[in-house]
Amino acid sequence: MQRKAVVLGILILLMGQNVNAQYLKNVEYTFNVFGLTDGEKVSIAYYLGDKTYIKEELTANDNRVTFKSDSLHVGLYLFIFSEDDNEFFQFIVNEPKFTINTTYENKQSDLVVYGSPENKMFYEYINFIKEKSNEVNQEVLGKPEAEIIKIKKIADEEVKVYQQRVISNSRNSMAAKLINAAIDPLPDEPSKVMTEAERRSFNFYSYRNNFFDNIDLSTGHLTHSPILVNKISTYLDQLTVQQPDSIIAAVDHLLKLSSQNEEVFKYATIQIFNKYAVSKVVCFDAIYVYIANKYYLSGRVNWVDEETLKRISTNVDALKNNICGVKSTNIEALDSKGEVKSLNDITANFTILVFLQKGCSECEATLKDLVEFDDNSEADYQIMTIYNEPDEDDFLGAIKSYESRNWINVNDETGNSKLNVNFNIKTYPLIYVLDKDKIIVSKKISAEQLIKVVK
Repeated sequence: MQRKAVVLGILILLMGQNVNAQYLKNVEYTFNVFGLTDGEKVSIAYYLGDKTYIKEELTANDNRVTFKSDSLHVGLYLFIFSEDDNEFFQFIVNEPKFTINTTYENKQSDLVVYGSPENKMFYEYINFIKEKSNEVNQEVLGKPEAEIIKIKKIADEEVKVYQQRVISNSRNSMAAKLINAAIDPLPDEPSKVMTEAERRSFNFYSYRNNFFDNIDLSTGHLTHSPILVNKISTYLDQLTVQQPDSIIAAVDHLLKLSSQNEEVFKYATIQIFNKYAVSKVVCFDAIYVYIANKYYLSGRVNWVDEETLKRISTNVDALKNNICGVKSTNIEALDSKGEVKSLNDITANFTILVFLQKGCSECEATLKDLVEFDDNSEADYQIMTIYNEPDEDDFLGAIKSYESRNWINVNDETGNSKLNVNFNIKTYPLIYVLDKDKIIVSKKISAEQLIKVVK
């Protein structure tokens, strides 16, 4: 059971503020679990996205656990028997009082709800899906493929009818919102004159455009369930081209959709910002910089303290000049002959910048891979190694083994190029790849990966 956030400072702010949230007052829930040992510890936990947090630990007494709270956010919760064994059942919080009876032996199948239409509806749906699945599994045994497809299609239609009946009868309930959110959107009807390729493309983009149609973003209910964050992840990771520009457009679209409710907007903004703040994907720091500038540093969000904003601003300052898609800062430094070499004078289709340090074992390994790449690549490129050694003899000794190659080797001993700042150098070695216009196309990759980038 996860209790810690990925980016703790930001997520603590999310947990600590009520932004027009949906809260119930003075709730009291009774759980009768027959077979539960007296004195046994259980927990009530809640979802915040796909993570769960313990709300309160309770002690069983005569098979009974009573949970009370002055204020509780509407959402999907868990009654946890044993954290180690991951034994639990879920329940919906959207009513002030109810009772759930079950047995320790058969926690899910023996569960009965009293005084909660929401949870009654929720578990009737769960049981219907389980029974329908078991029914289909039995019915398809030994059947030919065509018959299996027909059986599954009929079952799917029955499930859809059941879902729509629940949703139409109780549209504003939390249970209906959860059921509706789990339904995949349908693509629009394609034109009959489309080719097969055009139809596939149309269906994909139509599905993508309709992806959030069944998600109620007008309330914060679904922030306290795994559904919304999973939808966001699927949209960004599977339905969006994995390039910074495409993802940035998708982020803007998501945050525009979520802005109809302040709590949802806050939740979505923080989730997405944290996602790209810790991403290790090459060039995805450009997404972090974009979100930081447009939403955080512009004053659009109002839940971040000054200290956190300063940290974000410092990070952005370190990245803004070296993200993919921007023109590299020029480098002017002396080579081994004392001549000034300039990055901007290079005319090759690609420039490979390699920042190195004397005595760095990983740098030596990178140089060996770089030599192998240089011996085998037929692309139009220029390698430029850059050192920052105060002692010129250290620089000359470092490049001795490969000085005969057609590389440009320079030492920025005076710091005139402000390498650490302009290229955000935190560790060595560090590789950047620039195109013919000195636009950064890749960075922080290994020498072995150059063959995939420099073609």
